Amino acid sequence: MGINPLNKIRKIVESYHLGKDEVAVQKIECMYRKMKIPGTKKYEIEQRLTEVGRFQSSEHRGLFLHVLLDTAKYEKSCKNCGKKVNDLTYHGLKECTGVKHKRKLYTFKMKLYDAPQGTKLLDKREAIRTAMTKKSYMKTLCDFLKVIWNWNSHEGI
Repeated sequence: MGINPLNKIRKIVESYHLGKDEVAVQKIECMYRKMKIPGTKKYEIEQRLTEVGRFQSSEHRGLFLHVLLDTAKYEKSCKNCGKKVNDLTYHGLKECTGVKHKRKLYTFKMKLYDAPQGTKLLDKREAIRTAMTKKSYMKTLCDFLKVIWNWNSHEGI
């Protein structure tokens, strides 16, 4: 049996565009890119983000995706303390004085829901990775992210 020339052409074009996109993606500094494993052979959405019931609401999903895709390259004003920062999520998890009490509540809730011991809950990358493992972690993190970003579904950001 011979090789179908149309399949061969499709594979060549697909591999060219995937390679081109991989180079472009390497230049982007968002959380989602850092979580993806380079070299995948097709375009796909992270499986855990497509599960039904993963998020408490569409508002939680929208905020979580916004945080994942935020490049933190532009200065924003924190609505909780007024400080100008590039990475609002990092600022809220680590140093914002306006959410100090809510930050403690977030860590207590995560421990109550039995977050893995040794997890740095106030580290942006670890907090997001932990949240993706269990629905209760996701809800807790998203509730805290709503406070950090002062997120109102009707206003957006």
